[in-house]
Amino acid sequence: MTGLNQAFVPVGDQVIVDHLQGRHVIGAYPLLEDETCWFLAADFDKHSRKEDTAAFAETCRSVDIPVAVERSRSGNGAHAWFFFAAPVSANVARRMGCYLVTEQ
Repeated sequence: MTGLNQAFVPVGDQVIVDHLQGRHVIGAYPLLEDETCWFLAADFDKHSRKEDTAAFAETCRSVDIPVAVERSRSGNGAHAWFFFAAPVSANVARRMGCYLVTEQ
């Protein structure tokens, strides 16, 4: 496995601000050891990304699920983020995301 011997910078407020302001890119692996997660992200990258993202956000609004949408750093895609108040089963989070994608 790669990355096991790398020194990672702890994620704090400034790291997140720097990422959002485009100073550097961070990645995340949301699955915790007990197979729960604090967030879920959906990625939209195809030529229809604007329409797909808008439809996805509308679906979320229609079922009262808050979503945060951002444009990809490249400008050629978008991400839809869901943040949970407490860790949820990764299986449940994934099923929620799949449901929302298919309801568009």
